[in-house]
Amino acid sequence: MLFDTTTRVTWSLAGGCVCLAQLAPSPVPELGNLTATAILGWYAWHTASRTIPGLIRDFRDDVRTERAEHLAELVAFREEMASEREQRHRDHMVIVDVLGALSSQLRHPASSVPNHDPSTAYTPLEK
Repeated sequence: MLFDTTTRVTWSLAGGCVCLAQLAPSPVPELGNLTATAILGWYAWHTASRTIPGLIRDFRDDVRTERAEHLAELVAFREEMASEREQRHRDHMVIVDVLGALSSQLRHPASSVPNHDPSTAYTPLEK
């Protein structure tokens, strides 16, 4: 792919050099103008129909490859974030369960402690 692009650019530059060489004085001026016009026309045709479309095609292939790689990285990143989110959710659910158990023990301390005398249980001061 790079070789094809380099070849196209080289041929285009060679055509441009031939056009510049035609600027030198010619022994037959009418023939020189006709040749320069023909070479310039060929150069324009070659550039417009061969070189530029080839460069665009190569560019699109490269962009397509980069997009595919980026998409694969993005999918892997999203899967990793989803697994981390699920792990955090499980951890938070464990914390919620533990806090629920602790709050129920604080609301009903006598029932959670064996051999507990209710007369010695903590009672808040009343106003």
